[in-house]
Amino acid sequence: MKWTDHAQQRQAHLTDLQWWFQSFALLRNKIAHGGDIEDAEFLFDDGVPHHWHGEWTLRRAIKQTVANAGHSDVLLDPLERAFQRAIPLLEQAIEQDQQQGG
Repeated sequence: MKWTDHAQQRQAHLTDLQWWFQSFALLRNKIAHGGDIEDAEFLFDDGVPHHWHGEWTLRRAIKQTVANAGHSDVLLDPLERAFQRAIPLLEQAIEQDQQQGG
């Protein structure tokens, strides 16, 4: 990735997350130091506002922390979570049906 920082050209191999963070830091510096900011600079390379990338990354980190604490179902989407909760009930209903000769 290449970028300009304080009128100096910089280059580094960055992950997508690192590149977003670097881009966000450059925007933050312009805001904090009163630099001229074009409207497009509030967007990341993909056209999504920087703050949405930040929120998404924070939500992912929180979910992973909760999963690491023993609640891995938080990583599933809501439909998958519902199915996981329903499976024991369905298995129990099938077993009861079989015991009753159904």
